[in-house]
Amino acid sequence: MSKWINKSLFENYAQQKEKEEAPQQFIKRSERVWPTPEMGTAEKAKVYEGRFLPDPKGSFTKKYFYHGFKVGEKFRSFLCDKTDDMNNFCVFCAATQKLYMGNDNDKKAAANYKRKTRNVGNWYIVDDPRDAEREDDKKMKGTVRIYEFPDKVDSKLKAEVTDKKNGLGSSIFDPGADGFNFLLKAKATKKDSTGKVWPDYSDSTFARKAYPLGSDKEIKEIMDSTHNLDEYINSLRISDDEKVNLLKTEMLWELVESDWKKYKGNIAEKKSTFRSESDDLDDVPFEVANEVDDNGLSDPTDEDLLRELESMK
Repeated sequence: MSKWINKSLFENYAQQKEKEEAPQQFIKRSERVWPTPEMGTAEKAKVYEGRFLPDPKGSFTKKYFYHGFKVGEKFRSFLCDKTDDMNNFCVFCAATQKLYMGNDNDKKAAANYKRKTRNVGNWYIVDDPRDAEREDDKKMKGTVRIYEFPDKVDSKLKAEVTDKKNGLGSSIFDPGADGFNFLLKAKATKKDSTGKVWPDYSDSTFARKAYPLGSDKEIKEIMDSTHNLDEYINSLRISDDEKVNLLKTEMLWELVESDWKKYKGNIAEKKSTFRSESDDLDDVPFEVANEVDDNGLSDPTDEDLLRELESMK
């Protein structure tokens, strides 16, 4: 070693570098999440076909809670702290509870900020009718994406997994010869009282003929491209600083400041530089990203909100 380099210090430096973890690469949401399926009409569904797959750790699907609302012209969506444990303090759930105790406008706002549910899983795309309008390097067919799906779709998986007699069981996640594709049929509901239509997935079903997604080599390549669901969900977290900034922007801070200090303590006011995947939602229309309840209603009734609030306790 050169006389100009301290050997002992360099060896210590090298050991430190070996222990350092590689910086987490930020991957745009649009590069790994399947774009929300477009609806057909009330009479004719738009049909998508794919295969649900386990993630690299063997997990099948995951469910998480989130809060999502429009801030200015941009939609913000982030993980609810009750995803990890329902006993956790979530400041936006606390704000929802307090808003519901107010006047009619407050109750309507509570519906905007309330906790919502998403399911996620790995989805191998066999057919996406939107590919016909995409450039070759943007086509989805033959790729694995994260599919964020509503409870109505999850109920289709649950039926096959829990029906021990007639259900397809683990075959709905099998990329091999015993695996079954899922036919996602997206129709539009009839217009609601506000004139809006919502996705209707009730006709979706699993195919009844099994087949492999390719040769063993091809299947291995497919499985190697699946996404870690826990890592994806964790990427949706935002910092405490950013929560406070959002609460202040939405004029909610005074409602929950005492609760925050009780559970979190004082927090210095500073602009957060944290960037989550939820900052990259350009490919998700607001009406889709701000998912309505599975019953298709954008404004829940008092009874719906009461049930929601009861579940938050």
